[in-house]
This record gives sequence, structure tokens and C-alpha cells, in this order.
Amino acid sequence: MGDGSGHREVQDVAFAVRSAPSTSSTASEAKHRHTSNGSFNQKKGSSAHLAAWALAYPETSLFCIRKHNAVRKFCILVSHSTIFENFILSCILCNCITLGMSSNREGFDHTRIGRTLNKFEYLWVGIFSVEAVIKIVSMGFILAPGTYLRDGWNWIDFIVVALGYVDIFSSGNLTAVRTVRVLRPLRAITRVRGMKVLVTTMIESMPMLIDVALLCAFTFFIWGIVAVQLFAGALRNRCAGPDFTFAYTTQAAGDGRFLLSNVTYIISDEQSTDLCSGPLASDTSWYELPDGSNQSLPGPGGGGFVCPADQYCAAYGNPNYGMTSFDNILWSWLTIFQCITLESWTDVLYMTSDAVSWWVWPLFVTLTVFCAFFLVSLALAVIFLQFASENTETHDLERQRDEEAAMRRQQREQQRERKARAQQHKREQEGRLTEGDGEEEERRKGRGKLRKDSGSEDDRVVEVSEHGAFFGGKMGDVATGSPGLKGQEVQVQRKKDEDEMEEEKEERRTSQRTFRMMSTSLSETELEGLSAVRRLAYRVAVSPYLTGITIALILINTAVMCVNWYGMPYKVEQVTNYINYGLTGYFVVELMIKLVGLGIKRYFNDGMNIFDFFVVVVSVAEMIVDLLPSVGGVGPLSVLRMLRMLRVFRLMRIWRELYVILHAILRSVMSTAYLMLLMLLFMFISALMG
Repeated sequence: MGDGSGHREVQDVAFAVRSAPSTSSTASEAKHRHTSNGSFNQKKGSSAHLAAWALAYPETSLFCIRKHNAVRKFCILVSHSTIFENFILSCILCNCITLGMSSNREGFDHTRIGRTLNKFEYLWVGIFSVEAVIKIVSMGFILAPGTYLRDGWNWIDFIVVALGYVDIFSSGNLTAVRTVRVLRPLRAITRVRGMKVLVTTMIESMPMLIDVALLCAFTFFIWGIVAVQLFAGALRNRCAGPDFTFAYTTQAAGDGRFLLSNVTYIISDEQSTDLCSGPLASDTSWYELPDGSNQSLPGPGGGGFVCPADQYCAAYGNPNYGMTSFDNILWSWLTIFQCITLESWTDVLYMTSDAVSWWVWPLFVTLTVFCAFFLVSLALAVIFLQFASENTETHDLERQRDEEAAMRRQQREQQRERKARAQQHKREQEGRLTEGDGEEEERRKGRGKLRKDSGSEDDRVVEVSEHGAFFGGKMGDVATGSPGLKGQEVQVQRKKDEDEMEEEKEERRTSQRTFRMMSTSLSETELEGLSAVRRLAYRVAVSPYLTGITIALILINTAVMCVNWYGMPYKVEQVTNYINYGLTGYFVVELMIKLVGLGIKRYFNDGMNIFDFFVVVVSVAEMIVDLLPSVGGVGPLSVLRMLRMLRVFRLMRIWRELYVILHAILRSVMSTAYLMLLMLLFMFISALMG
């Protein structure tokens, strides 16, 4: 059906609805429509969601399944279901547990746990295969835009599922194929929106990181060449004592001396970790004197650690089992990378200082500051700029969408007002019908019915067009994307409105959870309605004098907790305990005054009051533990004493700048939650692969 004919058919049906006879015999039909309104709205909502989801999908899937096919409709609804997504995410987490329990040791598959895990492997492959089939049927496979494999994230799912079948049906030992199982936790990235955005931002920032990578490579080349020139072979030397067991004389050296050769050196275990710069054993000459004793002619001591008397620098090996070395450019790069990560870089500095000279510290300090701080911060800045640019675009789109939603809400309000006026007009005419004769009554009733139909005309058109725009409906196929179909526009618009309302509700809930700092002040009218005791308690609770006393006692509490040291006399400890009991009693009285004056509901509407309540409860519990001789001094319960310091944070109520700083720190920590989750995911995958 063409676009114009489809649009005309919608208009014809709408006209038929508007021109329906408005007689009293239609009252039962109206009642029936009213009772079935809920189910009809549910059908409209599901069809609107279905239409909106399928707009990005091709007309046919797998060359034969069209959009109006019932199986494909079902697959689309299931693939976009929140329950289905949560179920798959739960299966991924359970699969992570089974992967952590598995082992590659010989004979593990024949154990009871191994056989059970193999059965679970069939279950996971089956579940993930069903998920892939559902998405392929709903989206299509690969040829058309918007299909399953046109999304790069789905490639991970498809490859893991395919290799799972290779592992199941293979008869040989495919350890490499089984290793691909560890990639299944990566599928969690596509299910957690925050992680997906973070990974996408990192991938999109790769072109911008090329310049940073080139600068880093240039730095590695420069420092690597310098390190090889200065420290090649220097980290191999240790202090050792000479051994003349296998030494022999070779030639006379004059004055009755003979030159000794094949002198060996022994390095003790205590000195195997101490590097030295000289005198080098290779530069030391040994002579045998006429009396049979041995004499050495050592070389220079060098600028680093000089071995004590009768000991010489002999070759032993590079530190850390040969891993810390500057003998060639490759080992030099590895050691430089270790220093950049700040992993024991000071140990490398001290080793080179002992082996070469104390003046190597400017090289390592410059390397650490430039690479570990500047280059890493530069890379993070590039990623942040990419993330900020995406956030700016997202915020612009959200602001535009909010403005459009506000305009649509205003239009809906105006439409509801027109409908309400029409209904009010109808009720007024029905009231006047009782005063006229029968003929005039019938005439006025027909006129009122006509006004009602004309007042709700837009609603009827919307309902018919929405219902007719369903998949395979008589009024046109939404999936074809035909322009001019009013039903399609209404369905997509309804979906946008619902999403925007959900976002607004979520933002409202987040704001309420984050800033539970509602005002605790009472109006004069509310204050007059309280009893005399509650009015007195309220005036005391909001009094600045009570606030000043509380601040002073909090500072005193902090000072008392500082009066604590190891071996403190018993009397001093008792005095501090009595002071703490008094402070706890004051805070309990303050709590009771605020509860009475403000009321329980208004008191707990303030987030700081909830924090005060928690601190007071913990302080009372700690005081009870100290007073009861049967449980006093118990190790785990003594941790409650440390919680006294939480009283200091009550100063945030007055010290607004402190609250702003701590709140910013908390938001920063919360914003890195997805990054921590991503790091944990990669650590888990690396552990499984190891």
C-alpha cells in the first residue's frame, strides 16, 4: 500500500469514528469501552514500544522472516526485555563462578567437580546460543545495516558461542580453544551501560592517543640509549673475597715476586644483594711474594659503593633473577617501564647508585617525573577530553529533548484542559435536560453528544492511528518507515515521552538520595499547632546556643581522643572514659530534644540528622560495652572506640566548605565505580587465563 493511500485510510477511519451516531443506545458501548480501557492501553503501549524498537531493523531477517511475523515480534520483545537482559547478566556472573572453579590440571575433568562443571558448560552454551538466535531473528544476521553482526559488541558474543561448540564437539585436546572461555566475562560490558560507555570512550580516544604514544616511544628510545651507555653490565658486580685454591704463578715480576693467574672469587649470601662499583676484580693484579704470601694491586674504586678491605667487585649476575638489567636496549626498556609504573623504582635507583655513582639520581628523578606523571597525566587528559566532548554532545541532546518534552507536555495539558471543558459543558447540559420537555431534552442531548465527540476528536484520532500502526495492521506497516503515517509518529513520540518521564523520575530519585538535606524549620502555623513541650524543644533544637555548645563539645571530644598513648596510666584512662561518657550523654540529650521538637519524620528527612543518629547509637553501644565487665575489652568491639571520631564530621553542618569538599570527593569516588568494575573484570580474566 502506498504512503498516500495509507494516510487516507487513517483519515477515513478517523472520520468514521467522529461521525458515529451519538444516541442514547451507545451508552452500554461506552461503558464497555471504559471497562476495557486498561487492557487497550497496555496493548497500545506494547505495540508502541515494539514499533519504536523495530524501526532500526531491516524489513526481513534471514531473507524470509518479515516484521509482521509473530515469531519475530516475539523475539524483538524478548531481546529488549529488561528481565531477559538481567537473566543473561546473571548467567554471565554464574559462568564466571564456574570458570573460577575449573582447573587445567591432569585428571580434573574426571573428578566429581569437573564432571559437574562440564555439565554446566553445556547449559551456558545453550543459554547463550538461544540469546544469539533470538537477537539474530529479531535484528537480522549481517547483510543489512542494523543487523546482529553490524554491532561490534555482538562479535564477542558470537565468537565465544561458536568456539564453545568447537570445544564441545572436538575430540582432541584443544586447550587454546578452551582458553577463549575466559572471554565470556567481557560480555558483561555490553550489559552494563556505564562500562560500555567507558570502553567506547577509550576506543574512540585511540586516534588522539597516537601523539602521546609517539612521545612515549621517543622517551623510551632516549632514556634507553642513555641507560645502556651508562649502566650496561654495571649491575652484575658484587663484593667477593679472593680464593687462591686454583691459582698458579705464570712469570716473574721482579723483586722476587711472581704474577698469579686463575684467582677466583667467592661471594657470600649476605653480599649477594649488595652491588658495588670497585675495585673491580678484573682490574686487580695478584702477586706471590718470596715469603709465600699474596699481594694485590687493585684498580680504581669507582664512584659508587666501594668494597671493604680484602674484597673486590666480581661478576655475579643482574638483580631480581636477571630481570633488572641495562645490558641491551630491550632489557633497558623493560626496566624503564618498571620505573615508569613506580614499581620499586627507588630500588633501581639505589642499585645504580651503588654500581656507578651517586649522581645518577637526576636521571631517574627526571624519568619518573616526566614519564610517570606527565605522560600518564597527558594520556588521561586525552581520554578525559574525549569523554567530556561526548558528554557535551549528550547534554546538548538531552537539553533539546527536554525542551521538546516540555513543549509536548504543555500541548497535552492544553488538550486535557479542552477535554475537561468539554466534559464540564456536557455535565451542565445534562443538568438542564431535566427542566425541558421530552423533545427538547432529546435535541439537547444529541447536541451535547456532538460537542463531546468534537471535543475529544484528537484523542480518537490518536487512538485509532496508534492501533492501526501496529505491525502488519491495515493502516500501514510502521516497519517500512513510510512517511506521513500518523500512527508511527504517535507511537515513536509516545515512546520518547515515556523514556523522558522515566529519566526525570530517575534523576529525581537520585537527587533525593544524594541531597537529603530538606529544611527542618517550621512555619508559624505549624509551630502553633504543637504542644507547649514540643514548641520548647523546637526552640532549643534550632537555637544557635545549642549549636555553639555542640561544636565546642565536639572539639573537646577530639582533644580528649588525642590524649592517648601506649602505657597510659590507669587513672588518666579512667578520666578520659568519664569525659567520653559525659559527652555521649550530652549527644543523647541533644538527639532527644531534636526528635521531640522536629518530629521523627522531619528529623530523618535531613541527611545530617541521620548521620548524627548513627554516631549517637554507636557511641551508646560503645559505652555499654565499656561498662559491662563481661564484654568489656573484647577485641572486635573495641573498634567502636574509633568511631568516636565520626563526631568530627558533624562540623560539616556549620562548615559548609568542608561539606562541599567531602561531597566532591564522594562524587569522584562514585564516578570511578565503573572504572573499578572494568579493572576488576580484566583482572579476573587475566587470573583465569593464567
